[in-house]
Amino acid sequence: MHAFHAQQISLRTETGDTLFQDLSCQPTVRLTGLTGRNGIGKTLLGEVLSGKRPPTSGMLRLNAPCGIYRQHNATQQSRSLAACLGLEDALKALMHIEQGSVNERWFDMLNERWDCRQHFAQCCQELALPPVPDRPFSALSGGQQARITLWNLFQQTDSWLLLDEPSNHLDIAGKHWLLAQIQQFPGPILLISHDRFLLRAMEEIWELNEHGLQRYGGNYDTFATLKHQQQAALDRQLTSASKALQLARRQAQLSKEKAERRAAQGNRLARSGSQAKILLDGKKEQAGAAAAARVTRTENQQRQLQSRLAELKARQVATPALKITPGEAETGKHTLVQMSEGILPFGQQSPLSFSLRQGEKLRLRGNNGCGKSTLLRVLRQEISLQAGRLWLGGGCSYLDQHYQLLNPQLSLLEALSEGMIKAESLRRTLLAQAGFRREQVQQKVTELSGGEKMKLAMLIVSHQPDTPLLLLDEPDNHLDLDARAALAQALASWPGALILVTHDDDFARECQLTGEIVLA
Repeated sequence: MHAFHAQQISLRTETGDTLFQDLSCQPTVRLTGLTGRNGIGKTLLGEVLSGKRPPTSGMLRLNAPCGIYRQHNATQQSRSLAACLGLEDALKALMHIEQGSVNERWFDMLNERWDCRQHFAQCCQELALPPVPDRPFSALSGGQQARITLWNLFQQTDSWLLLDEPSNHLDIAGKHWLLAQIQQFPGPILLISHDRFLLRAMEEIWELNEHGLQRYGGNYDTFATLKHQQQAALDRQLTSASKALQLARRQAQLSKEKAERRAAQGNRLARSGSQAKILLDGKKEQAGAAAAARVTRTENQQRQLQSRLAELKARQVATPALKITPGEAETGKHTLVQMSEGILPFGQQSPLSFSLRQGEKLRLRGNNGCGKSTLLRVLRQEISLQAGRLWLGGGCSYLDQHYQLLNPQLSLLEALSEGMIKAESLRRTLLAQAGFRREQVQQKVTELSGGEKMKLAMLIVSHQPDTPLLLLDEPDNHLDLDARAALAQALASWPGALILVTHDDDFARECQLTGEIVLA
């Protein structure tokens, strides 16, 4: 039995914009990947298919319960690590019993789980977590939080899973762990992702675009090959139709010029009187009828060719040219950061020394939980080193993993204005270059997709005054492939200094970085 069956479902926003309409789908394989550009409506489609959001029209039949991994899940922020793993009560009860308590309450709470401490240690080792039961979930790295949430989801007995961008924040080892969990899960999975590593493990790919939902049998590589072949064939048809229309127009112009020359010749003969008037009038009438027939044929041919060209253009999937334009930065070679024998309060405990000069671009690399975000917080002077020395030679602008600098209740134009970009013409130009449509500029930030929020936040942080250093914590998360390429180009051309956290080697290479900091 299929996990769900959707028939002619449509979804419109509160402002009346149609995100998708008349979609019909049901999974026919166990592992299905859903992809598409940022803002096309993938997350909202997933919510509809899982039964969490009603469609505006159409019918959805759910045949089994669904477990969901969302891009942003803050439900566990205040809980301890032991509580997140379902072992807090057992560990607490075991501690009281070991201290000599014979209260029946503790034995009931332990529930014969005498190996709970060993089980906690095993879970921490499997998930690459610090074995500290009372560590708050909020104190863990983004990758560690993702692993815990995913681990809990895979422990449930839901019949099928919806995973929305689950590999965001995961390091390479984390992605391999996630892939193993996906392959071991017995039920169907619908994966919403731009991650080619995971999409290559899918058995079918669905692409959501402005024309609807297209299905491709096979994994991402098969999908990419078929898409390329389809686009190449469409490009050839467009070229052929365009050339045929141009030829028809040239032929129509030549016929018109030829008819005008004949008419002029007939007029000269009439004025000369060399031929009988009745004969000339007959020829003129015949020529007029023939010319009218030619014009009709030509116009019909051009209308048919124009219709064919319009039909082919309508089949094209819009791929707007993206350009994330950073602001200006100081130039020169003066030192911005100098750290000597620094000991981080969390993560790597061995001394760290490095320097960063204006114009240099460093990658900050390491596994989840090694202290990458902690180092960025130290550089922002939010927290202090446990030991060692830090000297800063200028201000910095920071883009965090959850774009907390964005006020969700502001419009896009208002968010850029609050972010120190005051000229409205510049704000509109920057938004258009980043792929936001004219009607979107008044849209609320809270209505944006994860990728759209990241592009907006990047525009803000790169236009801050008197901040020669950018600190970017996994800015490539949530972005589709085109937006990721545009961001890489923007960072490569950024004239100032930056420290970039990313787990994507290809993205780091495209950013043309000058060095790296490696945390263990």
